[in-house]
Order: sequence, then C-alpha cells, then structure tokens
Amino acid sequence: MALHRDIDLQPALLPIPVDYRGEQVNVESFLSVLTGAPVALTMSQRPAAQHDSNVLVYLTGHGGNGFLKFQDREELTAGQLAGAVATMRFRRLLLAVDTCQAASLPAALATPGVVVMASSLVGEDSFSHHMDGDIGVPVIDRFTFHLARFLAGLAPRSNATLQQLADFMRHQALASTFYMRSDLLSERLEELRAPPIRRARMLLAQMPWAATTLRVIAICPRS
Repeated sequence: MALHRDIDLQPALLPIPVDYRGEQVNVESFLSVLTGAPVALTMSQRPAAQHDSNVLVYLTGHGGNGFLKFQDREELTAGQLAGAVATMRFRRLLLAVDTCQAASLPAALATPGVVVMASSLVGEDSFSHHMDGDIGVPVIDRFTFHLARFLAGLAPRSNATLQQLADFMRHQALASTFYMRSDLLSERLEELRAPPIRRARMLLAQMPWAATTLRVIAICPRS
C-alpha cells in the first residue's frame, strides 16, 4: 500500500480483512461494532474487546460541527458516538478523527480511559496532502499522512509513546490545528505506548465512493 514515495504501509498493515463493504457501511453497523449489538452480521465482524483491551478507533471522511457523514446520506453525531463508547469494554481507547472540525466529534465523550487525537479544531477545515497523478484526486489527508508516516517508521517493538506521537503531529504542516485530549486518562501520555498497529486485528469498512476512506477499529493486545 504505497500512499506516497516516502511511506510504504504494506509491511505494517497487510493483509487486512475487510469486514464491512458498500451498503453495509452505515451508522447503525458502525455503532453495532462498538457496542456489540446484534446487527453485526457475523462473529468475525464483532471486535473481541475485553476489559483489558486497548482499542483504536480511526474515523476519517466528510464531517462538520458535531457529525461525521456516512455514504453522504446519514450522519454519526457526537452524542451517538459518546453513547456507544460509554457501553464499550476496554482498558484504553484511542480515538483518532480526521475530518473538518474534527475536535467537535469527540466533544461529548465522558468515559474514563479514552484519549483523542483530531486533525482540526471547531471552525477549522482539514486538508488533503497531495494529488494522485494517475486518478486526478487527493488520496490521503494531511493528518492521516503524517500519522501513517510516524507509525510506519516505528520498529516492531518500539517504545514510542503517545506523547512522542502528539509532539510529532504538532510539528507537521497540517494547515489546521492538531488537537489532543487526555483528561479522561488516569495515566500520562508519556506512560502509554503508541498503538502497535502491526499486531492489531483490524476491522475495516471501506466506502465505495472513496477508496481511501476507512473506518478502522483495532483490538490490540494488552501492553
């Protein structure tokens, strides 16, 4: 998966099972993955999160003040996201949001153990990184590009922390303001490892109208 000449994610992320596609990708199915509700189609589509799990939820797409669009027909709201997260079982949850006004989506979260990264503040847009010359459209946003660059550069057993990740992101040319929220954690960011993507079991939902738009949930071993 070559997103750019400087980043090759193939050793880190492939092969990845894609559990939701096309019309299966909607607000109801996304919330069911978080909560374990019966609408999840098969057992493989339900993340096996336990009370000692570290969970990564990555959201990217078109959004605005307090919402994220699905299929250009419906919206996930900040209240819906907060309600679903409140029912989840996890040790820690890292929520990454890459949309316009991204910091507004997790604003209602109040569940202990959650840490948030977002690509922009309320009132700000988020921007694409570069145009693909073959297909003529941008293939990745700046926030996702630089986050991928950081994670792809980690050694398999890296001790890089979330504080180092946050410091790295704050120095990148996002054209928006990087946002980090950690008030729901009992630990400090320098005490927590950056997400070990290489060992994660990922559930991806790929949008049919934007091949690079993914909804990612990763269940990681305790660390």
